[in-house]
Order: sequence, then C-alpha cells, then structure tokens
Amino acid sequence: MGQLTNLARNLRTQQTDAENIVLAHIRKKQIAGVRFQRQVPIGKYIVDFVSREYKVIIELDGGQHNEEAALKYDKERTECFERLGYTVLRFWNNEVINNLAGVLEMLHLSLTLSFKERERKRSFEKGQTLVTLLFFMVIAITITTAAIIIIFVNTQAQTKVQQSQSAYYVAESGMENALMQTLRNPAYTGETITVGEGTASITAALTGSVQSGTFIATSVGTVGNFVRKIQVTGSYTNNVFTVQNWKEIF
Repeated sequence: MGQLTNLARNLRTQQTDAENIVLAHIRKKQIAGVRFQRQVPIGKYIVDFVSREYKVIIELDGGQHNEEAALKYDKERTECFERLGYTVLRFWNNEVINNLAGVLEMLHLSLTLSFKERERKRSFEKGQTLVTLLFFMVIAITITTAAIIIIFVNTQAQTKVQQSQSAYYVAESGMENALMQTLRNPAYTGETITVGEGTASITAALTGSVQSGTFIATSVGTVGNFVRKIQVTGSYTNNVFTVQNWKEIF
C-alpha cells in the first residue's frame, strides 16, 4: 500500500494536459459543489479523480487505452470500482481537449443523478426502518389480525412505489449512458443495458451533423412490472453537444 501511495504522489506531479484541464474545472468544488481528490489509491489501483462522498470516479484515457490489452485492463478496473459501489465516468483525452463543455455537462449530469440516487437510498432505508418498527410494535401489543393485514397491504403498496421509483432511476441511468456514448460516437443509435435489478432500453438518433444537428434519445427503464420513460433532446453546434430538454414521457 505504501508503494501505491508513493506512486500516486509521483503521478500528481506528472499530470497530462487533459488531467490539468479537468482539474482546473473541478477543484474547489466548482462542479455541483462536489469535492474531488486526484491520483488516489482505491483497492489495488490509482484513479485519476474521485469523490469519496458521492462515490464517483473520473478516469481520463489516452489513445493507448484503445488497444485490446488496455481495454481488458480498464474493464477489470471498472468492475473492481463498481463492486466497491463507485460510478465510473471515462473520457478520452481528446474529448476533454476538443469538447470540454460536453464533458463538464456530462459530469454535472452524472453528479446530479448520484445525488438523487443517494437521497433515494436514504429514503428507502428510512422507510424500511419505519416498517420494521411498526412490525415489532404489532408483535409487542398483539393487535388484531385485521390490523396486521392492513400493515401488510401498506407494505405492499410501499414496495410498489419503490419499484416505480427504481424504474425511473434505471431510465435515468440509461439516459446517462446514452449521452456518454453519444459524446464518444455521434452515430450511436442505442442499446439495452442492465441497471441494478432492472433494464434500460435506449434509442438515439442524430439528425444532421456534429457541425449543425439535432439529437433525440429515449430511455425506457423497467423494474418488474413497472416502466418509466425519459426523453432527452439536444443539439450539436461546431462539434459541441448541448442538452436542451430532459423530461419524463408517458
């Protein structure tokens, strides 16, 4: 661990141009009020930037990361971080240099979604605590079977609400993925991905070109029998991608 810490210190003095650009825009909590640290050991790896509070990692990749061995290594790194509960955002160095506005917008969007997910978990934990407390109160005072049935029905209703909320967050995660993929490849048309206990089905289309064009994407989040849909529209102007509208559709 000591060797990893020393290596991290050395890397802080040898940052790439792309790392310096990102650092200049995230230091002092400039993005959504979130504090990031740079070149931090996590597990057996060193990450470029991390917010431990919001469990978000930023990785910047050079051209060498496009080689097969490097892609496999990066996949292993990402899986390791995700097992530890982190969201990993990867950007190419040339994305940072040529489309900084798009990268910062995606970073801000990802942090906003991270806030929502953290609040959702807190709300869920509070709800579970309340249900547990009520359950033991029921046992303690031996109330009637009718009251127990009412609590059971209420618990089922709460579970359905949570599933519906989860479907919305799955749709949001799918849209976040769609926007990241679009930044890398304007020809991206969509996919279906697994998000937690649900799936997000994504469709995307660019009309025009990256010099002057419009973009529309839809993400359908499904958890159990619950389905929520999000639609985003955006525009390209001189290779800069801007999100113009984000809404849930019914």
